[in-house]
Amino acid sequence: MGRDLHDTLEQELSGLAILLHTSAQQFESGDRAPDQTLGLARQLLRRSREESRSCEACLIPSCNPVCHSGYVHP
Repeated sequence: MGRDLHDTLEQELSGLAILLHTSAQQFESGDRAPDQTLGLARQLLRRSREESRSCEACLIPSCNPVCHSGYVHP
């Protein structure tokens, strides 16, 4: 489970870094406003935070007795 969590976070953080880099390039070049790219970055960050919290609920039973997978911690 730890490896899956690490891989997921790594992919999402890499995606976020690419979106932010693209947004900075768009801003500097003036070709187009980075609003759309920043919007995608916000969505990815929001989803990543939600997924991290749900994983945390499964890893730390005291945070939430029922995790996102439906498993009920004793």
